[in-house]
Amino acid sequence: MSNIINKRIRNGLILSLSILVILTFGLITIPVETNAYDTGYQLRTKLSSSNSKPTVYNDRPIIDSLNPNPVVLGSGRTSIVVNGQNFVYGAVAKLNGSDRTTTFFNENRIEFELIDTDTSFLGSYVVTVDNPGPGGGLSNGYVLNIRNELAIVRTVSTAGSVAGASTNKPSTTKTAKPTEDFSDLTANAIFGTDTFMPSGLIQWLILAIFILIIIILARKFFGLEDKYHATPLKQS
Repeated sequence: MSNIINKRIRNGLILSLSILVILTFGLITIPVETNAYDTGYQLRTKLSSSNSKPTVYNDRPIIDSLNPNPVVLGSGRTSIVVNGQNFVYGAVAKLNGSDRTTTFFNENRIEFELIDTDTSFLGSYVVTVDNPGPGGGLSNGYVLNIRNELAIVRTVSTAGSVAGASTNKPSTTKTAKPTEDFSDLTANAIFGTDTFMPSGLIQWLILAIFILIIIILARKFFGLEDKYHATPLKQS
């Protein structure tokens, strides 16, 4: 009789350990977080958080015109208005690649200040605008001319690009795309989220397999017990 009791205890322990191993394996294998990436700007979205928002990247700035242009030779410190597109707070105007003190007004206007040495010689400078990250970047180049007063009166001011400084407007890409929402929904439907209950197709399949294994083990255990009770004891 004691052997039978010990056997039942041993079978119960085996079943309990099997269930524990299966549950542990399930917690490890069910994904708790799914990340989606947009290859255009490497936009990263955490699908598992309902409050998370995609990172918005700044566009590259575009220079349309400078005012005044040209600038009178020897005029000293002069404020230059930069008209364009996609300017953001923190944008910096550059003169031949050197930063100048810049004031931001709105997305279509900034101003920067020429220093005394900038207007000391006749010639041309390339003006660019650099938007900060994330995203952002350097704008097209635009020519700022330094002329003497007589030349400004007699000639029409010129503005344009120089070799290596394109005035073509860079193409911009919007960071918010409908395909991102579609890919997010697809990933959630397949992999699920990190909630306590399974929500994705794979999570439900894994859970169904675990339940099936537990049922098989339980039926096997209780089947042995029923078989024992159905077998009459031998008379000594």
